Amino acid sequence: MQLFSTIKDEGVRFGLLAGLFTVAYFGAFYLIDKEWMLSPYVYYGSLAIYFWAMYQSLKQASVRKQELLSWREALRNGFVVFLIANAFFLLFFVVINKMDPSLQEIQRVYLKEWYPRIFPKDQLALRLRELEKADLSMSVSKAVFSYARAAIGGFIVSALLAVIHRRDYIKF
Repeated sequence: MQLFSTIKDEGVRFGLLAGLFTVAYFGAFYLIDKEWMLSPYVYYGSLAIYFWAMYQSLKQASVRKQELLSWREALRNGFVVFLIANAFFLLFFVVINKMDPSLQEIQRVYLKEWYPRIFPKDQLALRLRELEKADLSMSVSKAVFSYARAAIGGFIVSALLAVIHRRDYIKF
């Protein structure tokens, strides 16, 4: 932990911490049960790590400055945390999928369970047929696309946290 305290930029410091915690989180689920690692509940639960780190980044930066961050500073800090943490996650996901191709079939099973919840009945049969043929391997190009797509959501969350921060709802 001493290493992280030497990093002055809170966004980078908490991004690295969130990335390591996220990899440890998914790694633990992988070791316990591969299916759990791919569960949508575990996946979306990992976002709590991101939100915690983004919040801590804003809090620590404000304490260091001894004032609330500007909206732009708060947006930048939160977004940097998200980008770094998500890079760690996607790198881990690419590596683990290359090491263990059985994860693709586990993912296919989960998607079959979720498709009836997310697609209208008139599209479901077509989507299930497409899923059977789909290549669910995780390549670097797919990871880059996922990273870019996730960055949009990370930017929105960062902007919302920046607004909350500026409105002084987060008490320091």
